[in-house]
Amino acid sequence: MTQAEADFVEEYARSLLVGWADRCVRGLALDFDADTSNPYVKCAFDKGWLTKAKPLRVSAKGFTAAASFLKR
Repeated sequence: MTQAEADFVEEYARSLLVGWADRCVRGLALDFDADTSNPYVKCAFDKGWLTKAKPLRVSAKGFTAAASFLKR
């Protein structure tokens, strides 16, 4: 993966994180597994934005990243 592709994956994962955080706040389950073949989910795990425990949830660090994304 080129650096440009990696930058895109990270930024798109941030945009997905907003939706994931919304689902968690509303008490809904995240509708995916810890599928690290998905580059966006893998990025979120690598960044610490998602918990590794089941059920999957957005971490405090993930909520901070999602809030920052919304402020842009």
